[in-house]
Amino acid sequence: MAPGSLSVSNNPIPAFAPPYTTETNDFADVSLLIVTYRTSLEDVRSLVPEFLELEEEPLVTAMIVTYEMSTVGAYNEYVHQVEVVYDGKKYDYFLSLILNNEAAIFSGREQFGFPKTFGKVTLERNTGTGLLLGQVEKPEGLAVANFGFAPLKKLSEMPKPDTPKQGLNLRIIPSPIAGAPASLKELIPSNFEVTGGSVWLGRGSISFPNTMEHHPLYRVRVLRYENSVYIHKASGILHAPTAIFTVKD
Repeated sequence: MAPGSLSVSNNPIPAFAPPYTTETNDFADVSLLIVTYRTSLEDVRSLVPEFLELEEEPLVTAMIVTYEMSTVGAYNEYVHQVEVVYDGKKYDYFLSLILNNEAAIFSGREQFGFPKTFGKVTLERNTGTGLLLGQVEKPEGLAVANFGFAPLKKLSEMPKPDTPKQGLNLRIIPSPIAGAPASLKELIPSNFEVTGGSVWLGRGSISFPNTMEHHPLYRVRVLRYENSVYIHKASGILHAPTAIFTVKD
């Protein structure tokens, strides 16, 4: 008998052929179509953990992002967030991310707790009209979200909020023992920094054409729209978190 020779450290599984790097999370030629709107508390409450607080009309951010290159390759992604308060501080809590790249899904779920799942995401800029159109399918062939954006004005830079917010993920690893508490349950702040690119202010919209419960984000209805922007050919970096919050049973 002899032991194996593989050193197990911080590599993701399979440790002998990690599916993604844990060193950096860099992105190039990133384009983002961002639509923000207000929804009702009752529409989103059932999708948010009980230890996070919500306003009466929570602010929701929905976006389609295209990454021409990154440390996990190229892909398109749909992102849906809602503003919450945890320990007196505001965050954008991630409700759902849909994309078509397994390395990005593994990396996002395992390291950072992003609720990423497979699907098809498209963003069409050349539509023969003044509109940009986006669509999210889950599974492929079944549309669950449609985006529209009419550009109105080119801005000199990305509008900056008065108080910057981080994203927030709930990372859970269920126990393999039936009836046992989760092996891991924690909140992970995230900071995706976008720099450069051209920024366009416009009129954005989002609709949810399907009400199947496998993607319940259709419940997060639009009460009224806030700002919408399109950012073209920017750079991005997902910064490593500096703190993790343990969730107690």
